[in-house]
Amino acid sequence: MRRYLSLALVLLLTTFLLADKEFDASLSVSTHHPVVWQPVILKLLIRHSPSDKVLQFDFHPHSTAQYKVKFLESSEKKNVSGYDQTIFTYALFPLKKGKLTLQFHFITKEATQDEIKKFVTGSADELTYLQTTNKVIKLKPLTLDVAPLDKGTKLVGDFTLRHAIDKHVIQPDEQVNITYTVQGRGYKPQIKELLKITNVSSFLSYEHFEDKLFYKEIYRYALLSDHNFTISALTIKAYNPDKKNYYTLKTDPLNITVTKPHKSNRSTFDAKYVITFFKNIISYILFFIAGLLAALLLHLNQHKPETTLEDQISSANNTRDLLRILLAHKDRSTSGFITQLEEAIYNKKEISLRKMKRDILRKVESKCLISS
Repeated sequence: MRRYLSLALVLLLTTFLLADKEFDASLSVSTHHPVVWQPVILKLLIRHSPSDKVLQFDFHPHSTAQYKVKFLESSEKKNVSGYDQTIFTYALFPLKKGKLTLQFHFITKEATQDEIKKFVTGSADELTYLQTTNKVIKLKPLTLDVAPLDKGTKLVGDFTLRHAIDKHVIQPDEQVNITYTVQGRGYKPQIKELLKITNVSSFLSYEHFEDKLFYKEIYRYALLSDHNFTISALTIKAYNPDKKNYYTLKTDPLNITVTKPHKSNRSTFDAKYVITFFKNIISYILFFIAGLLAALLLHLNQHKPETTLEDQISSANNTRDLLRILLAHKDRSTSGFITQLEEAIYNKKEISLRKMKRDILRKVESKCLISS
């Protein structure tokens, strides 16, 4: 009896060891001692043995009152030392000083061959979303010790400040156009306005662009005055977490001279004044329309899809990848191709992957033409 019990324990232990080898996950951070607003790179590495099953992972950390989270990228690598790897990368920005405990989890979604076949071969009335077996995997907690920033710090990261001005001498009916550009990598700049000049009419056009941890803020000012004035110097205090030092972004003060108009007869002056007035009005309108159009184009470019279905189909390297792509898009028009792929995978039926992808692309393109 003891011998059988010992054998059962050995088999059970072996089962757990195999399970560990088939699936492994680890969560890491780039630093445990950040400052407020410093981007902490959060990386989840999932390793799993290649399988006939369709396996997906969901990892979506959410922002809280203590920190913000921004998705950076996800990637997959096939057959790395006998395992497939899935990597999720996020940036976490602490918002408060002190101890910060991070507790995350991700979800595995698994579908068996029978479930896939049922999904593919079901009738039109029965065809629904693919049924998966979901499992929540809790990750080991992480602790961050967040240090405060010095008072007056406006930026965290590696940033630069540039400016450009079109003229230093104007007439009372002219405007000065000056542009400030703050750009770099780190925490998203929170500066909404740079210039504050009294007794001068100012108009601001603001543009914002971002790509992962890169940010570019453009402040376009149009200034109008009938007297001399000075554009004050700018000083922006910043902290570079990579170099662990504070630095200051600066611009020099700029003196603007407003000249008096030449004397002339009243009728000539009035005509020139009216013409110049309307020119300035049109200039203001074009100035702000250009800023709005540029911001709109940047916004549309940011939300442009990374890849199309056609691109994914063309880049599929084997029948299993092609099957996963078709299943993920849940398009009934490709159900016949899914059946053929199932036959090729599970019944070892030979097919031409190149011809299959060409036929699918023709089907998808014809459907798009009909729907349009």
